[in-house]
Amino acid sequence: MSRYNLYKICCWAISFTCIQAIVAQQPFHIPFDFDYHQQQAFKVFSLDSNIYLSGIALPKEMPDNERTIYMAKFDDKGQLESHVIYEDDDNGHTYSNNCRDIVHIGDELFMANDNSSNVNDFVSYQLVSGYNLLEDSLRIVHIVESEIEGEKSPSSSVLAKSIDNKLVLVLRGWTLEDDGVDIILKVIDPINNTVDENAFFLSKEFHNYYVYELIESDSEYNLIGYLHREDTNQFSLFCIRLDEEFKLIGEHHFTDLNYIGGTLDAHLSHDEDLMISAIHFTVSNQNDWLYKPISLRLDTDLNILWQLPFGEQDFSGSHTTFTDIKESHDKDGSMLIGFRETGIQNNSVGVIGKISNEGDSIFYKHIQPLDGYYRLALYDMTVTPDGNYLATGNTWSIENQDSVYFEGVLIKFDENGNICDRNKTSSSQIQLPDIELSLYPNPASEVLYIDTGISLKTISIFDSYGQLILTKNDLSPSTIYYQSVINYPPGQYYIHITSNEGLTYIERIIIM
Repeated sequence: MSRYNLYKICCWAISFTCIQAIVAQQPFHIPFDFDYHQQQAFKVFSLDSNIYLSGIALPKEMPDNERTIYMAKFDDKGQLESHVIYEDDDNGHTYSNNCRDIVHIGDELFMANDNSSNVNDFVSYQLVSGYNLLEDSLRIVHIVESEIEGEKSPSSSVLAKSIDNKLVLVLRGWTLEDDGVDIILKVIDPINNTVDENAFFLSKEFHNYYVYELIESDSEYNLIGYLHREDTNQFSLFCIRLDEEFKLIGEHHFTDLNYIGGTLDAHLSHDEDLMISAIHFTVSNQNDWLYKPISLRLDTDLNILWQLPFGEQDFSGSHTTFTDIKESHDKDGSMLIGFRETGIQNNSVGVIGKISNEGDSIFYKHIQPLDGYYRLALYDMTVTPDGNYLATGNTWSIENQDSVYFEGVLIKFDENGNICDRNKTSSSQIQLPDIELSLYPNPASEVLYIDTGISLKTISIFDSYGQLILTKNDLSPSTIYYQSVINYPPGQYYIHITSNEGLTYIERIIIM
């Protein structure tokens, strides 16, 4: 037997910025179009009143193996102001993550461009590129090719800013004939075009080091990443301490758990502790690799204060990958973003979450479309001056006939994990406490969000004439579903929500 529960719409002002997309494709509201086959976003940087994104671009006139670097500039509402690609025929091409870090010095933003390859002879190299804020142009600042390093193959680059405002590029150099690796550190003066190099050889007990973060702490630097011992197939975390001249002070291995490579991020808390997001893995009796995301907190002496799972308490084959962690505005914990594999081929959902300073889960939410089949992954996040968080990543639709079409996204959310309203207009949020569900904004003009706390049987949208617009079955808990309403005619619409117990709720929304 159905029950109908109507709630009054309570209007209150909210002043945030909503989910955006970087290309003219559904499901997001689209304010612009690069008209590229691909525009994948990997890094976001907030400076003054502008937002900058960098990643991979594949213009339609270029061959599929000639993806290149791009930088896009937005205003603080997510509206595109300009974009530029690096068009050199020989350099700048890539096949993977084309922007690992963004550093601001003077009138330029500098990027570490990872896993690049010369399309003519497929020589592996690493780039540092620069974007001129005044001229809206890109240049190559420094190239590290395999020939330059002899037999070493440079990879896994990290870019940071030194105390004296120079660029610090850190690479893992893999020497094929030796059991071990060295870390190559280059201090680059982008103004005077000088490069100082320092390399230190690490323990031969481990065969591969993968560097991910370089964090300054009280005139010292913490270099953090994964290491791998091939004879036992053991993965561990490491933290290398460097002095202000980048000389090796000490090396610490965390071998109590198996940590898998691929993604790792860290930040320095307000009390100088290191907060790290990583992935713990194990091998099942059937020889399957199983994963579980964890967070760690290290004190100033690199002692582990705690390491706790977040998002998933048990190991699974389809796991959550956290790609970025930042201290919260309130300094009461850390915000995390990433993606979760769904178990369906090439499909994943975005993830946002927050943990306390003690590692307790505050919230953990998936983000996915209400209608359609898409892959969404979030890769980077910045803290915004208005007390919110801006994440970027990519989405791809299997329903898109263009098989190489990737889309970039911008998602802004608040301290409680609510997606923010781009237009900063007065709206309301409908809350149904009985089934832990909220609908916002109301009225809606671009995107409608349905935030579920528990699993639901169905959600259906009807127009004012009773015509069914769409239906979604088997909704997951702790998920923000979004639906573009740009093409909906203005008027009243009705959301029918059916719980797993068979109870039905009806809510009215306004599309403007």
